Amino acid sequence: MDSFAYVGGGILSIQMIPQIHKIVTSKSAQDLSFSFMGMNVLGLMFMLIYAINNSDRPLYITISLSIFNTCVSIFLKYYYDYYRIKDDDIKSTEISAI
Repeated sequence: MDSFAYVGGGILSIQMIPQIHKIVTSKSAQDLSFSFMGMNVLGLMFMLIYAINNSDRPLYITISLSIFNTCVSIFLKYYYDYYRIKDDDIKSTEISAI
């Protein structure tokens, strides 16, 4: 039965990879909300605590991967939605000053 947990958890742990790819290629994550990703990480953290407490290896391995992928998405959202906008504003200001 562990194989079902690994397969199901594996599918769920890679579910964010297409989204991460889309964010990187479009250089935008404005369609994703911080509240969605924050609640996702929070729920996964509680599940991770449960899995570790019950020594449920198939769960805590795949949940850890899901948390990692969601954190990558959060980082990319912050980078493309906030940092990059400010960086582009600075560059446009420098160009217009020339």
